[in-house]
Amino acid sequence: MKVMTELDEFDVDALDAEIQNISNQLKDNVNKLRHNPKNDELQQSIRDAKERLAQLNIWTSKLNTEEARRLLLQQKIKEEQEKIEQRKYEIDQVFKTVKVRSEVDICFLMDCTRSMKSHIDKAKEDIHLLTKMIPNLFKVQPCLAFVGYRDVNSSSPQCLKMDFTKNVDVFEQFLGNVQAVGGSDNDFCEDVFGGLEVIPTLLWTSANRILIHICDAPCHGRQYYDAKFQQRQGTKWDAFPDGDPKNRDITKLLLNIKSLDIQYLSIQLNPRKTRKMFDEFRLIYGSISELDVENPSEMMNVVTKMANSIIMSSIENTMSIFRTTDERKVYTLSNHMPEW
Repeated sequence: MKVMTELDEFDVDALDAEIQNISNQLKDNVNKLRHNPKNDELQQSIRDAKERLAQLNIWTSKLNTEEARRLLLQQKIKEEQEKIEQRKYEIDQVFKTVKVRSEVDICFLMDCTRSMKSHIDKAKEDIHLLTKMIPNLFKVQPCLAFVGYRDVNSSSPQCLKMDFTKNVDVFEQFLGNVQAVGGSDNDFCEDVFGGLEVIPTLLWTSANRILIHICDAPCHGRQYYDAKFQQRQGTKWDAFPDGDPKNRDITKLLLNIKSLDIQYLSIQLNPRKTRKMFDEFRLIYGSISELDVENPSEMMNVVTKMANSIIMSSIENTMSIFRTTDERKVYTLSNHMPEW
């Protein structure tokens, strides 16, 4: 039984390497002893090496027995089973990570004044493109939120808020009740700051966080639009050209959003009038991508494609952490919708 215990612990390759190493050391020490025959340390080292070689020779002789071969086969099978279990674990971790990196929070920040009616109506009609495409591709339901804003002097509710939900029916019901009212009766600029102020109060939880700002008018303050608009229309363009009437700090508003690791995207329906505002925002926030939407019918399709692209990029960036040995694993991800 002692032989079985010893053999069961054998690593044959390591055993061969040890024999070769000890033999080389023994030969080297014998040569040194010839030049220094009274060196006690060398003599003891040689005795230890000879004893170890004798022990290894006994063990290697046992490898030629039938029992030894059986035990070595069992050891090999055990090692292969351990490799299989490790591989299963790694694959399981990949699937878990893909699921986590597929989850997405998408918040629509939208100007809800009268000029936005066609785009709000189209968002209501086409929201299903988003709520069906992402689950089809990634097997997760997106979390959706909505923040709508009007102006500080609006007779209608100034701000609308629907926090994140995976319940598509609840979100569609809320969106169906959003009305495009107010706006240009007083001035063209809107209370954009009021909408931005709400964004950090939402319950952002997913790995991918997307804010889609849809608007056709800038915020209050002459630094956010070309001077010619104010010169031509005066207070009909901006009733508060000196800046936000509530004295909110745009730097603080934007950095509060940025601190949540949110990707800020814009759909500028009237870029001639809003581009300078977003240029100013970028000086604080950094990258704010602009999605090109020429007509309302394209809006939700563009949003869906961008969300899919962001999720896919998140998954690809995460895959590199999984390794089999010291080599990176290679995964191929397809952008095409599968046939489920």
